[in-house]
Amino acid sequence: MQCPYCGNEADFLLPQQAAQLMGVPVQTVRRWLRENRFPGAELANIRGRKVWRIPTSAVVTILEGR
Repeated sequence: MQCPYCGNEADFLLPQQAAQLMGVPVQTVRRWLRENRFPGAELANIRGRKVWRIPTSAVVTILEGR
């Protein structure tokens, strides 16, 4: 899926990318992750580290709801 806001072709965004796109601090995105505000977000093991992956579609839905 291509994000209409940033042109990103990825299906998932990292918290830092989502925060930048949404214009909020990364701490806010991490709080929203804890509160399950991103449907389909997952904690993945990438290169031995736990990393949140946020579906681009979830970010687009939130941005369109503003």
